[in-house]
Amino acid sequence: INSGMNEDGWRVGKPCENIVIRSCRMKEGHGGVVIGSGMSGGVRNVHVSDCKFFGGERGIRLKSMRGRGGFVENIRFDSIEINDMRNEAIQINMFYGSSTVVPRTNIPPDFRNIRIGNITGKGAETAVEIRGLPEHPLTDIYLNDITLEAAAGFVCIDVDKIEMKNITVKSTEKRSAVFTNTKNIQMENCRI
Repeated sequence: INSGMNEDGWRVGKPCENIVIRSCRMKEGHGGVVIGSGMSGGVRNVHVSDCKFFGGERGIRLKSMRGRGGFVENIRFDSIEINDMRNEAIQINMFYGSSTVVPRTNIPPDFRNIRIGNITGKGAETAVEIRGLPEHPLTDIYLNDITLEAAAGFVCIDVDKIEMKNITVKSTEKRSAVFTNTKNIQMENCRI
C-alpha cells in the first residue's frame, strides 16, 4: 500500500484509506501485507484480518524513513497466521534504509494507532521488530494475543508508547528481547 514518495506524495496529497483485506492467503514475495515506504500522501484506516502468510521476506510490514513525511494511522491487523519468514514476522520500521527516490528533507513520518492482535506463527528469523527514529519515536503501538516462535525474539527501539498484552515469543536461538530508547511501556502477561 503506497501513496507517493516525499514531495510528490505531499503535492498530490491523496491518502490510501478505508481499506479492508480479509481471508487472503499470501505466499512468498516481499511481504504478506506491506505499507510503505512510499506513504508520503498518507495511509489510514486499514484493516487486515483472517489471513495466512507463508514464506517470503516478512509477514506484516510497515516501513518509512526520514524525509518521507506523511502519516500511517489507524491500522489494524487481526487473526493472522505467519509462517516461515526469512526476516521478521512483524516489522514496524521508520528507520528504513533503501529508496528509489532519496528524500530531500529530514521531515519524519508519523506512525500512530497501530493495533496488531491474534497473531500466531513460527519459522521467522525475528519475531517482532519495532523501530522508530531517535528524534521522532513511534507512538501508540498496541500488541495483544501474539504467539510467535523465531530465531530471535523481540526488538523495540525508539518507541514512546507501547502496550503489550498476552505476548509469547519463543526464541529458538536464545536471542532475547531488546528494548532501547523505549518509554511508556505497559506489559501484561508477556513472555518474551
